Amino acid sequence: LQYAQLYSQTPSYYHYTSSDGLASSTVYEIIQDRNGFIWFATVNGMSKFDGKHFTTYRTNDGLNSNSIISLVEGKNGELYIGNYEKGINVLRNGRIENYCSEIDGKSFATSYLLLVPSGKDEQKLYAYRSWGGINVINKQIPSGFSNYIINPSPTRIIKLEKLSSSEVIVLTTTGLFNLKNDSLSKLHVTGLEDNAAYCYTEGKESSYFIGSKGVIYHIKKNTVIKKYKIDLYDGNNDVTVILRDKNNNLWFSIMNRGFFLIPNGSDKIIDIGSKMGLQNTLVNNYLEDNEGNIWVS
Repeated sequence: LQYAQLYSQTPSYYHYTSSDGLASSTVYEIIQDRNGFIWFATVNGMSKFDGKHFTTYRTNDGLNSNSIISLVEGKNGELYIGNYEKGINVLRNGRIENYCSEIDGKSFATSYLLLVPSGKDEQKLYAYRSWGGINVINKQIPSGFSNYIINPSPTRIIKLEKLSSSEVIVLTTTGLFNLKNDSLSKLHVTGLEDNAAYCYTEGKESSYFIGSKGVIYHIKKNTVIKKYKIDLYDGNNDVTVILRDKNNNLWFSIMNRGFFLIPNGSDKIIDIGSKMGLQNTLVNNYLEDNEGNIWVS
């Protein structure tokens, strides 16, 4: 008895733009909250999608700026909103307020947010950009905030990621590091070269995938258990964004080259972006929603 997985030449999709009510056609990040709403961080505000309609929020709704680049949901359903150059807002109980706009008396720019609960009444919000320091907004109840900066020099960070174990790893230009007690230490992974680690996605059974220069590494128990060689173009084949979906398919992107799919159980690479006429698109983020739809920003 034989079977084969079939993939349509052009997958069913819809392309949302500003003409549909989205705040902007330049979207940096997509998240889905616990109530099922999908939120979009864009260059001209933040949008919420209820499955049919978009609702957009801008400075007249309380945002510090219209350039929204990152979003993360808190443990009580609040939404933290990263402004590119004007700090962080929070949307709580239907109201947008300023959360943090200065650290040590200085304004800061943000590209990414990562929220890490660190105790019953404590949480850390990391706000950072690639190649710089890590801003830490530490909230403790009832004592309040303690904000400070972690300087990773000489290590040059690319991104922070939280593992399923709640440990935080740091993707850098020279491989992976642990972030513990506000300091970085080298994470030694057997079979992983000390190249730039650009992106992360969670795998099965406490494993994870790392996108690097022309290769995707599958890592478990600090050992590379599989490598996918990405050699699609002359020159740059750096894997910059990656997602493992619920069916164990791997979605990934190369800078300005659209997006690709490696089906579960296969090493074959399918150029999904070209099938949709998006072969030269810069992909910023993936999201798989509660219904199994894949969103690409």
